[in-house]
Amino acid sequence: MNKKTLILTNSQVQRLIDMPQVLKAVENAFILYGKKLVQMPAKIYLHLDKYAGDFRAMPAYIEGMEVCGLKWVNVHPENRRFGLNMVIKDKISDCIRQADIVVTTTPARKPTVESEWIRDGTHINAIGADAKGKEELEPELLKRAKIVVDD
Repeated sequence: MNKKTLILTNSQVQRLIDMPQVLKAVENAFILYGKKLVQMPAKIYLHLDKYAGDFRAMPAYIEGMEVCGLKWVNVHPENRRFGLNMVIKDKISDCIRQADIVVTTTPARKPTVESEWIRDGTHINAIGADAKGKEELEPELLKRAKIVVDD
């Protein structure tokens, strides 16, 4: 069997699948996960001390769907010193104050989302604080929240 890796652009993906299909696939994946038909080992870190960063690999295989995937992330926390953090921070509070759903995916070690920015009823997916010492949400916000933890 000679299978090649298929790489799609964003516009190609949008032509192939729509949001209702995506939601159904995600729901099915969670059902199969609940039935123990998913292999998803812990995140793998490849440390690049010389470059003050790392690569992170998150593989998974869903038996019932016969699909396998890999999320591959490159992280360089020292990018702040180039002013990248400042550009984002100036506008983040304005965006969050208007949002019904907030997703955080940062490697932050200090809160990036303040409690006063979040309206009651806002849904938050805080997935960046995935290791000891990481903290995306201000502690006061957690005191107001209904917290659901998923592995």
